Amino acid sequence: MRTEIAQLQDYFAGLGLTMPSELPPIGSTDKVKDSIIGNFGSRPYLGVILIGEASLRNRTVIANTYIRWCFTQLALTASRSASADADAYVNVAGVFIAYYTISFLNQEPHGRGWAFALANVRSKYGREFTDRMVAYAFRSILDDPQLYKDKTVESCLLSSLAVGEFAMNTGMARWPEIQMVLQTRFDPSSANAQAHR
Repeated sequence: MRTEIAQLQDYFAGLGLTMPSELPPIGSTDKVKDSIIGNFGSRPYLGVILIGEASLRNRTVIANTYIRWCFTQLALTASRSASADADAYVNVAGVFIAYYTISFLNQEPHGRGWAFALANVRSKYGREFTDRMVAYAFRSILDDPQLYKDKTVESCLLSSLAVGEFAMNTGMARWPEIQMVLQTRFDPSSANAQAHR
């Protein structure tokens, strides 16, 4: 598990995202299948991360749990600094959590929703481009949370991803096509056609 966490820290550092340096105590339990995290938003030493004993070698569970704790903590900090309701920030972070779990592990996504659509952007433009675009999107929220205050989750995601595309490509030449690929969150059957255009 320590090796996996070290790899994740390096992965996000390479994307310019600084994860919280201090983690809550980490343990295992036979009471849950995957994992449980206690006391989001508190000081790390007041929280706890418990991995199900059956999942101690499950890379997906470990990666998702680590990313979920870090991104949720960062989103809660952003919402506090903007004096805003935390739900929208946490829900946006949830999309990025799901996307990075898929991308870090090089998984094939299934289903629908924002993370699935971002994985389709990744299929079309590559892992490096999409990982960095999403990192810039998340950083724009963390660096200027006031800008996203009172936006819907959808509006916040589209606005921040547009910032991410701008950071990657100042002319935003890819943004119209990326918006089209993002429509696959509503219609998964169109994913193959969009990803290979």
